[in-house]
Amino acid sequence: MDFELLLSQRNDLFRLIQDQKLSPADFELRSVHSDESDNFVPVVTHTATQFHFSIELNTHYNRDRSRFLVHFSPGEEMHLQSEYAEDWHMVTSAFSCWLVYVKRETELPDLWNGLQDSQLLQEQPSDNLAFSPEERMKVREALNDLKAHVLTTYEMTAAQRKIIEFRFDDMEEAASRMGRKDWFNLVIGNLMGVASTLVLSGDDTKDLFGFAALVLKKILGTVLYLTGPH
Repeated sequence: MDFELLLSQRNDLFRLIQDQKLSPADFELRSVHSDESDNFVPVVTHTATQFHFSIELNTHYNRDRSRFLVHFSPGEEMHLQSEYAEDWHMVTSAFSCWLVYVKRETELPDLWNGLQDSQLLQEQPSDNLAFSPEERMKVREALNDLKAHVLTTYEMTAAQRKIIEFRFDDMEEAASRMGRKDWFNLVIGNLMGVASTLVLSGDDTKDLFGFAALVLKKILGTVLYLTGPH
């Protein structure tokens, strides 16, 4: 059978969106035909992404005592998740969780997009030889330039600054014990960590990796990219 929300229930969903510091104007509540139940059911849709949360009556209510069945995307760990809800309170609890997942998927930067066409990934070290003491001095110089760029370009809290400085210390220390290929991969991982810590946009992440490529090429070009003995 078709299911329509009470006004009080519609208002509950509206207030939950506001509680998550989201704008209700970014969502739409309408009745949609469900292929699964062949009924019309209420669906809340995040219009920019088409993420959605649907509520329908459980056709097996007399058997398992769950009055509602909800479907939502994104889920906690899956693209689509479904849950039974014994009462309206459990529906609103699931709805609150869905809103958290929507914020997670829409506010985090796309780090992979920031790496697309990155020169840093296109120019891999030619070997995995250890750095010499002289080369480690160049590594320190390159990392200092890159760290100064990050600390002066992006706004950050004291806690974020501490994490970023720890990552650069880790990169410098690793140069004394890792071959250059392994070290290069560690640098990429740490730079992705920096972008994640600062919640950089895809464009800002791309700019960060672009600057890193220029610095490493300028200071470590003959160390990383030329074949043969160093």
